[in-house]
Amino acid sequence: MAYSSNPLIKEKDGVVAPIGFHYMPDGTLMSDAEHVAKFGYLEERINSFTFETKDISHLGESRVFTIKGTQNAIFSLEIYDDDINLPNYYNFDTKTWSTTPYRLSNIELKRNYRFLVNFPTIVFSNATCDYNNDPTITHDGDKGKIKAGMTVTGVGIPDGSFVKSVTDFTEFELGDGAGGSDVSTTGGAVTNGTLTFGGLLKKYTINLYAETVGNIKTSHAKFVKFENPDGTINLNKSVGSDSNLLIKTLYQDTVKNLNLSCVAPSLTEPSTNIVKGTTSSSARVVVDFDVTNLRKYRVGDKITETGIASSLHALVTSVDPDGDNVLELETGVPVSATNDRTITFTPPFNSSTPSFTSTTGQDTFKVDAGGSLKSDFSITFTAQTGRTVSKIKTPTTEDLCAITTVTIGTHKPISGEDVSSSTFHRWPVDNIVGLGEGMVLDPARSGTGAETTTPAVISSYKASSTSYEINNRKYAADAKSTTTTDVHVEAISSTNTQATSVDRDGNPVVQEGDVVFSVQQGVNLKDETVRIFAYGPNDIKKLTGMDVNISDVDITLTQVSTTTTAAVINSTTIPVTEAGNVSTLSTLRGLNVTSVSGGRIVAPKVTSKNVVSGAGNVVVASNQNLDNGQTIFFDGASNVATITGTIEISNMNSSDTTLYFDVERFLNCS
Repeated sequence: MAYSSNPLIKEKDGVVAPIGFHYMPDGTLMSDAEHVAKFGYLEERINSFTFETKDISHLGESRVFTIKGTQNAIFSLEIYDDDINLPNYYNFDTKTWSTTPYRLSNIELKRNYRFLVNFPTIVFSNATCDYNNDPTITHDGDKGKIKAGMTVTGVGIPDGSFVKSVTDFTEFELGDGAGGSDVSTTGGAVTNGTLTFGGLLKKYTINLYAETVGNIKTSHAKFVKFENPDGTINLNKSVGSDSNLLIKTLYQDTVKNLNLSCVAPSLTEPSTNIVKGTTSSSARVVVDFDVTNLRKYRVGDKITETGIASSLHALVTSVDPDGDNVLELETGVPVSATNDRTITFTPPFNSSTPSFTSTTGQDTFKVDAGGSLKSDFSITFTAQTGRTVSKIKTPTTEDLCAITTVTIGTHKPISGEDVSSSTFHRWPVDNIVGLGEGMVLDPARSGTGAETTTPAVISSYKASSTSYEINNRKYAADAKSTTTTDVHVEAISSTNTQATSVDRDGNPVVQEGDVVFSVQQGVNLKDETVRIFAYGPNDIKKLTGMDVNISDVDITLTQVSTTTTAAVINSTTIPVTEAGNVSTLSTLRGLNVTSVSGGRIVAPKVTSKNVVSGAGNVVVASNQNLDNGQTIFFDGASNVATITGTIEISNMNSSDTTLYFDVERFLNCS
């Protein structure tokens, strides 16, 4: 092998050559520049630089990096954070971070180089904080470590507090977010209190230099650009570099909240109708609009109107009870309603918690962005006063959903589509990212679903035609049919080839496009903001990027009991001290409670009650004989249901995320 194909000899027999010189094989000295001019450079290359690019834990962690290349390639490396006051550099010798610039210089590759970097926590505490029922918090000088937008926790600090603004290195204001509203501390004066601060999103820059040293000239692999959906360059997914510098980035984010909640998509928002004719103390009410329309009205709805007090537990027990009038409904108790007045139909899950708008009773977990979790969960589901729930089945991951909202534009007719009723399948939306075929359109009666026609899902559109070919035989003729697809429109399509924004990992966040619904929607859907429901692990992953599974699920109903306020003698009507948690889903149990059906003893079923809550009468299916003041129990339903189980997720979203149990799928409510 010619000498020019080997690295220069910088030390011979224990003697180091002067700077800029090297030893020749015969022991003489030669300048590096002269050698390069005569023999040229020894070309070496860095082929790859690999590491896990997901977010670093907010508590800090160690991350492995690997550089691969040719035998004698030489590189230098530096890693620093984005602190605007004074960046912190990683010292590869001490394995610590400091504001002193540091570069790992001129390392010979030997084909691969594997190293570990210890990233610090971005959560820290300050034990010098003074405050007294006020947003202003003072502390010893911190050189700008505390920054606006950081989370704050500690004694006397309300949940969800942040650093609103920083006055100087010794004082900040507490708020509900950076630049948000003031939040005062509670509990009186605190001196030298310890507060814990959650760091802001931190960015680390990693610079890998291909070095030229002596007669070795190192370069990176040829640059292969990776573009994000919005056209920007993704450095982490690109390969190589056309210069001697290759740049990569890592992020460290504050912990994210994963919320487990409940939702009742179609049985939360109320609907209205108009009373047609005056009703006086009757269980039958006639209205102006078809009450058999399940999109707007259901058996189990509670009705109220000026003459029907909300304290009266008037539930719809039947629609079109005689099969001859779709404008007539029947209630479980007599009511009085006045002609032309608005009557409100409130579905059974209205005001239950937790819900799409209430966090009460939900369970919350802390997870790093991109991280994983396996934990037990417990959700306390509480029905509105006067309502109770019973279990239909045990929920599974298929009954779990993620929810997004989209704003609808002006309809886009499909060629050949029947639009004679001013209804259309295809609609533009402001964001198609994460949407998928089979996801469910908002079925709410009012609010976000006021103008939707449901049930409907996102679905491709196909129109076909059939032609016939006649085959004449000697004694007969056969007709062979052929079906041809004339029009096919994808369920989701982009109207802009690029996303308008991406997240820090280059994933699209917003992209306009068109969505096709399985059921035609009316023109009033234009400009509406509606919910889209993604059910089950596949669609949840599509919408959120997270893998999710639930197991070992159980539903426990809180036992309902009350006492009688008078003796019951051979009667179905039972006066009780509290009827609030009793419903038609319940059965009666207690001393001397009896009921016979088909020759066997069964628990008598509740058929109605005359009040929402408080003292009132409960009616059961068979006559009873009970003592005054007797404790009686109601089984099978309760105002409170505790949903427990185990949740397992991976690849946590980079923002707080809520997953919802659709309670309509596994709970009855009455």
